[in-house]
Amino acid sequence: MGHLCLLLKVLLLITVVASNNEHGAPFVEPPAETSGSATIRFSEYLLHGPNGKSQLTRSFNSMFGGPSIHTSPGGTLRITVVNELAAEKFSTRGHVNGIRLIDTTNVHTHGLHVSPRAPGDDMFTEIDAGASHEYIFDIPKDHMPGTHWYHPHFH
Repeated sequence: MGHLCLLLKVLLLITVVASNNEHGAPFVEPPAETSGSATIRFSEYLLHGPNGKSQLTRSFNSMFGGPSIHTSPGGTLRITVVNELAAEKFSTRGHVNGIRLIDTTNVHTHGLHVSPRAPGDDMFTEIDAGASHEYIFDIPKDHMPGTHWYHPHFH
């Protein structure tokens, strides 16, 4: 039976940390969660980039890449997201055409053939600062093995 692996990939930052030279830090393989469940903590993260420049950003489990999460076809995958960011100093909830809810997050997957409805891969879920949410993914028995990925997807 094949295995599935979910990885967090932040496409805009991969070029900064993927090379092992004077322009950036080497990519470090993230730890793996193999129990069919994982807790990922969303918090601020200081990314050290090329030429000694740093960028305050956000990450899962205080690392670039977040943990790999292994599961198997026919299983149930549970991911608890804990939003450890501080609440906004003033509400931006009513903003429509601008930056809003900057301390709210969620998770979306690519490659998994699972329900788009909560508690599964519902990209409209809102996890506010200080809150947590458990995603439950029922992986089909005939799901193809492979490397799939997850990322924050709040709009």
